[in-house]
Amino acid sequence: MLSIWIYTSRALIASRSADEGALYLRARANNRRDGVTGHLHRARDRYAQVIEGDPETVDALRARIARDWRHDGIFTLREGPVLVRTFETWDMGYGDGGRTPPRLLAAALARPTPWPGVPTVPRGRRALN
Repeated sequence: MLSIWIYTSRALIASRSADEGALYLRARANNRRDGVTGHLHRARDRYAQVIEGDPETVDALRARIARDWRHDGIFTLREGPVLVRTFETWDMGYGDGGRTPPRLLAAALARPTPWPGVPTVPRGRRALN
């Protein structure tokens, strides 16, 4: 079974800074090691991220992100089981710019769950913070 977590947060580090570069490189290496796929998108001071993997790994990553000083105001868009990965070959994609996340984020939100027609989480549910 696969799990997905899609969230937004306020970025507390500067875009394209050394801190953000280090965050990306470390996350990509950790994701490769842990079998996690996904995409991080930055638009001004907001992140939107899709994380996919086995449920225990996604839950552990979610807890680490909740404690990470570089994120604030985490808001869950979707969480729970999915049948397939959207970012199957991406350890960690990254994009920035614009007001809205890429079309790929919309595709992840639309991915089928094991129970088609039943939402995994009501839209707009508050996350960990």
